[in-house]
Amino acid sequence: MGYMQTKMGKRAFQADLSKASIPGLFPHLTNVGMGQDDSSIYFTYTAPLGKYGFDIEVTVIDIEEYPRSHTYFACVVGDAAPYAVLQAILDRQPSYNGREVSDFLVFISQCIEHVIQFSGSEDDRESPRSPILEEEDDSENGDYETASEGDDFITTTVARKSVREALRLELRAAKAAGFKVGYLGDVEGVVIVSVACRVSKLGISPEALHAWNVLASEYLVLLIRYPEGYIGLGRMMHNCAGSRGRVQFHVGLCKSYKPSLQVAQEAFLGHEIGEDSDWKQQKQNVSYLLKPFVAGKPLKDLLNSRLVDMIRFRLEYGYTWTGVERYVDNCQDKNHTLSNDLYFVADDWDSSASSLLRDDQCSGRWKVSEASLILIAMQYTLRRFVKCPEFCLTCYRRVDAGFEAIKPFVCSKELCMFQYIHFDMGPSIEWEILVQPYVVDLLISFCYLKAATGKLSDFPTGLGLKVPKEKPTHYNVAPPPNGILDLAQRRITTDNKIGVKPGDWLTLDQHDKNARTMHRSHCYALTVDDTGFIISEPVYKDTQTEKTGLKLSKKVRYEPYHSDLDSLDKNRKVEAILALLNTIPDVTSMKSFISSRGGSERPLSDWKEAISPSALYVLKWIVASNRSCIMLDEDPEHRVSGADEYLQFRLAQGSPDKEKRFVKAVKDNTVKSNQIYPTLFAWHGSPVSNWHSILREGLKFDGILNGRAHGDGVYMAQNFETSHGYCTRSVLFPTASENNSGSWCNSALGVQMAVSLNEVVNSPEAFVHCSNFCYVVNHLDWIQARYLFVKVTTPPRNGTKSQPPTVTYLQDPHYVAIGPTRQAIRVPISVTITRRSSSASSNKPIFKKQCRNQKRKRQAIPEDDHDSVATLDEDRSFLGSDSEDETTKREKMLEISLTKTDFRPGTLKEFSLELMAPPKYATSTATRTLQQRLRATLKSQDHEPLHLRGWYIDPILIDNVYQWIAELHSFDPSLPLAKDMKAQRATSIVLEIRFPPQFPMSPPFVRVIRPRFVSWSAGGGGHVTAGGAMCLELLTGSGWLAGSSIESILIQVRMALTNLDPVPARLNMRLADVDYTVGEAVTAYKRVCLAHGWKIPEDLDQIQW
Repeated sequence: MGYMQTKMGKRAFQADLSKASIPGLFPHLTNVGMGQDDSSIYFTYTAPLGKYGFDIEVTVIDIEEYPRSHTYFACVVGDAAPYAVLQAILDRQPSYNGREVSDFLVFISQCIEHVIQFSGSEDDRESPRSPILEEEDDSENGDYETASEGDDFITTTVARKSVREALRLELRAAKAAGFKVGYLGDVEGVVIVSVACRVSKLGISPEALHAWNVLASEYLVLLIRYPEGYIGLGRMMHNCAGSRGRVQFHVGLCKSYKPSLQVAQEAFLGHEIGEDSDWKQQKQNVSYLLKPFVAGKPLKDLLNSRLVDMIRFRLEYGYTWTGVERYVDNCQDKNHTLSNDLYFVADDWDSSASSLLRDDQCSGRWKVSEASLILIAMQYTLRRFVKCPEFCLTCYRRVDAGFEAIKPFVCSKELCMFQYIHFDMGPSIEWEILVQPYVVDLLISFCYLKAATGKLSDFPTGLGLKVPKEKPTHYNVAPPPNGILDLAQRRITTDNKIGVKPGDWLTLDQHDKNARTMHRSHCYALTVDDTGFIISEPVYKDTQTEKTGLKLSKKVRYEPYHSDLDSLDKNRKVEAILALLNTIPDVTSMKSFISSRGGSERPLSDWKEAISPSALYVLKWIVASNRSCIMLDEDPEHRVSGADEYLQFRLAQGSPDKEKRFVKAVKDNTVKSNQIYPTLFAWHGSPVSNWHSILREGLKFDGILNGRAHGDGVYMAQNFETSHGYCTRSVLFPTASENNSGSWCNSALGVQMAVSLNEVVNSPEAFVHCSNFCYVVNHLDWIQARYLFVKVTTPPRNGTKSQPPTVTYLQDPHYVAIGPTRQAIRVPISVTITRRSSSASSNKPIFKKQCRNQKRKRQAIPEDDHDSVATLDEDRSFLGSDSEDETTKREKMLEISLTKTDFRPGTLKEFSLELMAPPKYATSTATRTLQQRLRATLKSQDHEPLHLRGWYIDPILIDNVYQWIAELHSFDPSLPLAKDMKAQRATSIVLEIRFPPQFPMSPPFVRVIRPRFVSWSAGGGGHVTAGGAMCLELLTGSGWLAGSSIESILIQVRMALTNLDPVPARLNMRLADVDYTVGEAVTAYKRVCLAHGWKIPEDLDQIQW
């Protein structure tokens, strides 16, 4: 296929995509257009009835084959799609291929619609990422009351205070819990709340912070945006599905406790909002910019997709955070029971964790009515931030893989790794190469050596990698040549079907006429025409190819990378990985290319002629799957003395909690044995091919390599030479042996061997074995790796002898670690940061005084966020009391409202209504609850404009808390109901609300007093029965929620009256002046309940007093 055909295929695709982009062509698809490149499609699928939507990106592979033999690869972007839909899209991938764009879009839309229709995905969509269950329907949320006191209902929080006051209360609660708080934007409109905590307060080890690219001095900032105005947790819990879009979350790092308004807005909108001079000047102030971190995007997606549902599940079922995480995970698999004991397991905090991490407002110690979404969200954000290495970055599940990681990573599921690699989640490979190039070199070398011995067992499967075909071992069995190579012109000419397109990576196999062997090189197809193609300079040649005296044939066998890695057996996978690794450029060249753009990083994917996509994915996989923190530190103050011929890498393994458990073990042992020297240092040696696994799984003893003469445990030695003896090389894999050194050919280091130096709890009597030869320790929490010593052929530094560190750790004289020079090593005190002042020695007599000063200087950094950064005036003013007189504010608000509505409060006269005496069934509990509900409702209406609220309760008309009179008013003038009311000169609809003896366990009875409506049987709507009772499931025994506020009831009734579907509510113009009676209302209400199968409240008859 020639270059022109390739171009024609892409043009045909783009033309068809342009036609398909016309809005309205596909019922459920919108925003159809080009994706990230010109060979991809991007669109939004919206479920029937607009319940939810999600984005899909489609990559078109083999675009030159369009529209006949091309391949589509579709993947959901983000976390909004139900699991069943996600799985169906992946399962149907083969059915997409070869279709034209419009046909493909119709087909995939029908597939998704079919899944939603037959798998109940509308119920499954209760959580944007997972299929939450039918029994979680919002109409069955249960009773949230925690005591008989009426003020303990969560839904009265907003009703009791104005929006401003309610938000102020939430921010004060978060501030009292130890966080820095503030707001951005309009408090009574679109407002963004900022909650922050200085990272230094979280007790995370410096090694972990370095691995996460986080500074201890920075703030972890949670932004909460209310796009439709502030909404309290109470309302949110009563309408989770409807409220989910009314709160949005974003997480980042900042030097201040809150970013600027523009930065915060851009964080939520996803694009820049302005380029004026003031904005550009603000961008230069780094103190108010948000900085991303390794787990930031997954954490943000988790909060937006699951947090509201998880809070509801916790409040309703009493789960812990650990339990609700397991519950939501099981909901995805549709394999769960509500009462499973796994959901009530205690949260696993270490005893040394600070109160900031352990406090939980969702626990039973707190009244639900006092719970704050802002505080709960921040507490959960801290939990997931500190524990981020324990959870998969893609699917959010806790990873139980038998080992601990210090860096966030992706679980072993192929789908998770695919999304991680292809969508660039986590830190970029470019950043890793710029910051720590020799660490990347080390990781590649370890992987190569693991594969070179044939022991590599984990492969980057599921990524769609295309790899070279197997290399022929002899020219007699090699496929015949299919091209002629002109090396000077770098052109291959062929008479056959070319089978190559621009951008393909190829292998070139040539016959050595003297040795009768085959030699292979790898190259990139630059351009293709009808008779051949131009190639790049080969990026890798067999070692033997570089030798002189070879007589290579001009006839070549070229093969594109067309083999699927996933389909190969283990040996072929190893060969393919080795081949790809040898095509990766050296780290120095990669670093130069990344930096070549100047101010911004240049992605390695742009270096098309130097690194293939498959090799780049393998490189990303190697770095992403590393779960240890490794740092090359050449500062003499941080280097161990007596080992100048070795590169020294600072090494940290295990989760941040593992360091705490190690410290606890040290302290416990010190107290128990009265030990002067709390820890000792010991070496661990292993063949260099094993370190690829050790860096991912830590030191373990579940496998036997050299026997276990002294029992089960991790074997370590006091003497370096003893451990060095265990570092012998393994037998190389046949393919790797072609490379004389058996190492990665492009390594700048030339790794030869590696030994770790570990800090161990000094309790030899508790070891499995302790002798001059070795230590055997079976308590993994007693071991912390501190250094990795690597022998290389080409050190990146000069060979001058470094000076010993000034301040060193004082070792136990009975167990002094001996280094490569057969002398005692000097370990810098910085290696034991958590106990820096516990045991130290110095060549300088003033060391103790300096150490105390250093310690005092470190502690001078404020640990209390209230004092660490000055609170801005706007936040300080908002958190304080309002200076404006509340009565004056209400009067001004009423004056404005009267100009926008014809309703006049207080004009309904008591003598016009038939009001009843207090009922005989009154109880003290119900009376007290109703009194408190009444006060809360009256306060609520004082803080909201009359015309916007749409309801009014006159306290003068209520002398019996069991019987309330309410008026609904200020309807949209375009409604038929509003037109009828204007014709009748009625400015309001008068309601009576009667409360039963079992309130709040039983619902109130709501009926219209006046005017009369057209009944349902006569063609009327509005959910009003023939007797005037409101016909809503919310007000029945089966649909009532005991936590519902009176305000929410009035809003629901108002919505029912204004609903135009199926027919609008209309007034009975002939009988509009005749009031409804209680008796006819109750009779009609019962009739409707029976017709709908709704439960009639047991104490309904008692309200007819």
